[in-house]
Amino acid sequence: MALTTIIALPLIVTFLTLSLWHVYWLLGGRVGLDVAIPEVDGKPAFQPSASATFVVAVVLAMCADKRSDLFV
Repeated sequence: MALTTIIALPLIVTFLTLSLWHVYWLLGGRVGLDVAIPEVDGKPAFQPSASATFVVAVVLAMCADKRSDLFV
């Protein structure tokens, strides 16, 4: 197995997992939100919109696509 593959596979899995996590939140999931969004005085510092969450999920999925040269 080539060194680039050894490096790429964990990165692909990581980015894909993060993308799916954002899709989970987009669909209404609540697990992990309390640690993902910073708090100020015990309240969330911001409320991410559905569209912003979708954009982040898509960008992370694009990062997971090893064929994509969009960011190179």
